[in-house]
Amino acid sequence: MKSYFNQILTFLLIVFFLATASCGDDEETTLSNNNPGPFSAIVSDITATSATVNWTASTDPDGDNVTYSVAVEGQTLFSGLTVTSANITGLDAGTTYNGVVTAEDGNDDETTATFSFTTTDAMNSNPESFIVTVSDITTNTAGLSWTAANDPDGDNVTYKVLLAGSEITSGETGLDFNLTGLAPGTDYQGRVIAEDGNGGSSEDTFMFTTAAPASCANDNSTDQNNRDCDMGPDMNTYDDTAVNGAGDREVVTNGIPTHEYGNQIQNMVSELDDSEKTYRFNNTPSKAASTTSITKDNGRPDWRFGVATNGVAIDPAPAEPFIFQNTTTGEFNWD
Repeated sequence: MKSYFNQILTFLLIVFFLATASCGDDEETTLSNNNPGPFSAIVSDITATSATVNWTASTDPDGDNVTYSVAVEGQTLFSGLTVTSANITGLDAGTTYNGVVTAEDGNDDETTATFSFTTTDAMNSNPESFIVTVSDITTNTAGLSWTAANDPDGDNVTYKVLLAGSEITSGETGLDFNLTGLAPGTDYQGRVIAEDGNGGSSEDTFMFTTAAPASCANDNSTDQNNRDCDMGPDMNTYDDTAVNGAGDREVVTNGIPTHEYGNQIQNMVSELDDSEKTYRFNNTPSKAASTTSITKDNGRPDWRFGVATNGVAIDPAPAEPFIFQNTTTGEFNWD
């Protein structure tokens, strides 16, 4: 009986020992999970607003499946990724960013790899193309207008006008400009340039020809009331500051009056043209011993006796812009 009891006791001890050993193995298996293996991350394709993060694969020692998450500046942008790259968008230009890629094995164990990069400066875009139109062309004026040159970056656009290579105006915010002071019957070329203030620009060219001056043929009339030909004056030039070596005051002028007149200057008296003329006056005149007549024997004017401050010579006759000659008879209207 005692031998039987000993056998039962021995059997129970063996069973207890085996059960205890089995439980110890289970606990040891649960506590031995390992983190995913180490890996590294790099950044490529960096622009002003985006970048791509690439990383090597992390291998888990326990054979667990590894997924990845990506965070930038503490904000998780991607999670549960099974690929090894991610494209980050919506970034600010010229800014440094720090981030981390986390490898996770599904058992609350993880390994990380950090990265850092700086976005490029923003690329400035030129204003969009536009079209210039020329209208209302006269002998000495023309009107420019153009469509708006929109800027893709939202920059404020201003306009510069160049005519024959010379800048006429800049900083214009409107869409039109009037050209004045032009020469009649002349070909002109120019450009309108749209500028965004950040080095970007676009332009369009234009060309036009001003109207030719009206034909003012001599009609052989001495009628001073005939004003059918309405011509404006050429540009007046006048300078009376020079004193020559003899002490004479010199007046240099083209003799063109500064007021409107009714006939084309080339069709007036031959002495009156737009070439440069020089008149000399004694700065310290003295009274002559005798009187000098200003008319010829036939009573016609013989001497000019002065020059006006607009450069027009003074004759003892009607003002020269109003002198008319009959080219057939040679008769002047002062006759």
